[in-house]
Amino acid sequence: MSLNLLKKTTELRYKQKIILDLVSKTNIKNINLKVHNELSPLGWHIIHCAFIEVVWIRSKYLNDFYYENKLKTIADANKVNISSRSKGLPSAKELLSFTKKLFKENILLLEDFIKKKNKSIDTKELNYLINFLIQHHGQHIEN
Repeated sequence: MSLNLLKKTTELRYKQKIILDLVSKTNIKNINLKVHNELSPLGWHIIHCAFIEVVWIRSKYLNDFYYENKLKTIADANKVNISSRSKGLPSAKELLSFTKKLFKENILLLEDFIKKKNKSIDTKELNYLINFLIQHHGQHIEN
């Protein structure tokens, strides 16, 4: 087990927490509101970050496409243009509950990969994946 990789999952968990904390500082009724034509709603950023996690953790390494298929019509930046990103999002309460659940499960999956319970991903790939997710989430936090 790599302590360095486990530390990185802690950093990813922290990014997830920041994303969710941003919502707690906003009127929850407004998280799916599109405030400008060139900006995505806060709710979209949250669900998009969860979507990217499931694409890379579940679909790529576990061949589990359930959540990717469920979310791609609302959270895939390649399929949903900016002008449509407020459409089809779950209610704020559902979105937060669902995203918290996925974030927690995805961290546990990464920790299982690190502990070598899933041998389909090596340490170098895991390091890249976790760094990518940390950077991706950081970009959406900035937005």
